[in-house]
Amino acid sequence: MSMKIDDLIEYINDVRWEDVKDLPEVSDRVYLNEDLGNQDRELENSNYLYLTIFSQAREDGKDRYFGSNTNSTIKGFMDSDYKGSPKKHKDIFEKSESEYEHRTICLRISDNESKILIEEEDILDGIDARENPKFFNASNISGGIQKTLGNQQVLFDEITENIEKTNRGEVSDFEVGEENVHKLHALERAQPRSGDLDPSHVNAIAKDILDNPKRALESIRKTILLEDYYAPGIHKRGGNTHSLNALIRPSLKNYVDKIGFVLVPKSLWSKCSPHNVRDILLWDNKREWEISRKCTNSDEIIQSCWDLINDFKLSHLHKSVKLRAKALGMVDSEWSGPSGICAKLKDLVDNKSTEGYVPENMDIIKYTPAKIESHEKEKSSPDGDVIVLTTVYAGGNKFTGWDLVIRWLSDPKNKKRQLHIDFLHGMNGIQRYADLWPDKQKDLVPLINKLFTTHDKKSHFTWDMMPRFEPKKNMIHD
Repeated sequence: MSMKIDDLIEYINDVRWEDVKDLPEVSDRVYLNEDLGNQDRELENSNYLYLTIFSQAREDGKDRYFGSNTNSTIKGFMDSDYKGSPKKHKDIFEKSESEYEHRTICLRISDNESKILIEEEDILDGIDARENPKFFNASNISGGIQKTLGNQQVLFDEITENIEKTNRGEVSDFEVGEENVHKLHALERAQPRSGDLDPSHVNAIAKDILDNPKRALESIRKTILLEDYYAPGIHKRGGNTHSLNALIRPSLKNYVDKIGFVLVPKSLWSKCSPHNVRDILLWDNKREWEISRKCTNSDEIIQSCWDLINDFKLSHLHKSVKLRAKALGMVDSEWSGPSGICAKLKDLVDNKSTEGYVPENMDIIKYTPAKIESHEKEKSSPDGDVIVLTTVYAGGNKFTGWDLVIRWLSDPKNKKRQLHIDFLHGMNGIQRYADLWPDKQKDLVPLINKLFTTHDKKSHFTWDMMPRFEPKKNMIHD
């Protein structure tokens, strides 16, 4: 049987040379138990966790190294000669290899590379290998691949901490400066949010600046630039989209010419996964009063957490998931309870469904009265009308479109043969309304057809759904 992570942590930390020296071995390699050996032989290529332990500790107490092997082309653990690759303590590790007896113990076998790497980092953190005097390890982060959970979290923390320092006016490792608002606005940009540009929020920012220029302008965070994204000196902009769209208005030209920017080094952002870059930009919108901010909402937080779960094959209860939610602005009260973020993530995991969230590289379409009116005019013809009606019921149980449908059927001046209804899940394409629609449809559409039949217009009614998503205009990575 495989040990639980907590049991593995205890074993790795406490096992002694006397406990393993007499175990059956092949070229100094040992399976922790028979089940692991059987599992390894069944797999074409193994990913495994291992512990190398020496018969004697060095003067500083080091006698073991814990790690993973996931990139080997060798069929199984016993056919390999890999014992570990410490970096900081490489010389003394290799010296121990030549001077002392040792065993490399297989602790875990899997055909899932990501699962092994996540467990490796959980164990490294559990034994605190970096600070534990027994271990040759110099880090609690997996060195297996660049974009492991641990590496991505380190990058997230390093980048956000430095950005935060610049916004507090403290010394950071990142270059800062000021640039003309029109030049910043003109830069190609990354848009991490589930919607692109909200005109009402731009208006709110402009109003705040006009009402209290000093306070509002001081509250604008530095614009994040991804260094040399397109070429040397040609950066990509992330953040301050709404602020910049307000600042370039002619009515504000006398209030501000330049605002600050912070340059995220290419050496850091290029190591980030697209989801990690997105979350860094969402973090910049976390819940705090700074001008009239359009803060990261709970759906965006859930989307980020869901991507983290999928990217690294995590449980929804993994500590990294809650930490990411908090980093993006979640307060503790939003995590627990039947309608909390944790419960919603569990539902997604249980249902193995991402339908509740925005598909990759897509945006939610924000409908406005003007956009709806334009759609109706464009799609209508001399022979038929097109109208847009919401699937959102008034009071929870009343379809609000009956008045328009009955008026269209009863109007003696109406000579058109066809009515087409495009249904809309609210102006913002809310997912819960989309989820309710199949049941509503089964009841509503037959009733409308029956009404048309009663008015001698059988088959003169058609319907469709307005799209909820459109391709993202400003992607994180082009």
